[in-house]
Amino acid sequence: MKIFLIKTSIIFFLIYLVFQLTISTTIHNIQSKIDFILSKPQQEIYKDKILFEIKKANEKETILSNEEREILIRFFKKIKKELDFN
Repeated sequence: MKIFLIKTSIIFFLIYLVFQLTISTTIHNIQSKIDFILSKPQQEIYKDKILFEIKKANEKETILSNEEREILIRFFKKIKKELDFN
């Protein structure tokens, strides 16, 4: 019984160690990236970039190319068809 407990304890410790060295560090890295993206200063940067791109697009004569226009038209028609209840 004593040997079983020792082996079980060693196996549990090794599994925990492998988890901490592999999966835990990956989760921590992903969490830190998410925290960085959602931080207030980063949100301000994204907002400024979006507003700049909108202003730049408003200055153009046409925003969409012919191909983009056709793709969006087909997409909106498909959505309209799917949302039509009759």
